[in-house]
Amino acid sequence: MSSWFRFIAEPMAHALVFLAQSLGSAGIAIIIFTLGVKFLLVPLTLQQLKSSKAMQELQPHIQELQRKYKGDKQKLTEETMALYKEHKVNPAAGCLPLLVQLPILYGLYGALIALGNTCAQKAADGQCIPDPLFNPMFAQPFLWLNGHFTSAAGQVLTGLAAPDPWHILPVLCVVTQWIQQRMMMTQRQADPQQAAMQSMMQFMPLLIGVFAWNLSAGLPLYWAVSTIFSIVQQYFITGTGKLFERPTFGGLGGLLGGGPGGNGASRSGGAGTSRNGREPRRSGATPPKASPPSGRTRRRR
Repeated sequence: MSSWFRFIAEPMAHALVFLAQSLGSAGIAIIIFTLGVKFLLVPLTLQQLKSSKAMQELQPHIQELQRKYKGDKQKLTEETMALYKEHKVNPAAGCLPLLVQLPILYGLYGALIALGNTCAQKAADGQCIPDPLFNPMFAQPFLWLNGHFTSAAGQVLTGLAAPDPWHILPVLCVVTQWIQQRMMMTQRQADPQQAAMQSMMQFMPLLIGVFAWNLSAGLPLYWAVSTIFSIVQQYFITGTGKLFERPTFGGLGGLLGGGPGGNGASRSGGAGTSRNGREPRRSGATPPKASPPSGRTRRRR
């Protein structure tokens, strides 16, 4: 482990060891550590949720601006940013809690590797020398987490430092993250930039599942507990959103970025128009009356 990596991971490792020794379980220590981090991030999370709710309330105004400045994208962007400034809404506030958690995730990963690494290096006689931060409590099984993994660098990881042998935690991360994403979707975004950002965010559950598949089990445990905590916060502030609505087939409920317009009407060019852009003939419409013939008709004698 590099010096700057250890600079982040070592304080977290000492904190986890203290909690594990106090609680008698390394797994419970990770859960309590996660709840402590989430409580510290409550102000940022509340700001994120309130900003998201305010963004949803501004959608009618944004749609009105889009109709007004339909042909002028620069003016539309200026007026949209002025609208955000007027209502004191920060579109980037939703990314702030995630950016703050990145160093925590990075340090937690290094701490778990060090705490459960029984073979950081080998002595001259071939015997394994554990990492200086190694603690046997983190090498012990927790529930079903009793994996044993040898990395390409020769590190021998066990317990919470090894990947989940049944891959239950990565799947749980995907499910809980998908639930949170559905709860955050209250209505369709009218702002193109926000709509594009929301579409990209729908890939996050799958990406988290892929990354957590072979990571130390303690890391997806942290993420799953953190997401469940966020779901509870989301429920009391913005409700369930679109969680219990029927997902659209085209986007798998928004998971792949599909919108509510991914049906047959949108593919045919919009409701009420045919593929060539002309208005289709209505089945119940009466045929037009024939115009009277030009010229005078000859009277019958």
